[in-house]
Amino acid sequence: MEIVDKTKYKQEEWQLGDVVKSENGLFALIVQNDTSNYCLINITASYGNSYSTSPFGRASKTYSNLESLYLACYPKWHKVNAKLVIE
Repeated sequence: MEIVDKTKYKQEEWQLGDVVKSENGLFALIVQNDTSNYCLINITASYGNSYSTSPFGRASKTYSNLESLYLACYPKWHKVNAKLVIE
């Protein structure tokens, strides 16, 4: 009997506003910038309650569509179930 792990072949559907997590434990939000390009904004908590929009590798680039963003970042980034609480 052979066991095939198909989870690595699962294609995720990313959408604007989704939260993704990197293999390094960083969290990001899929957003559109002021030129309507798609990018990831770092929402990983650092130094208490402050957040950084500083670039982090390939995820700091902008893309004209979600498919391009997905292809550039996957499989190092994965969509996660998340609930954002803004106070």
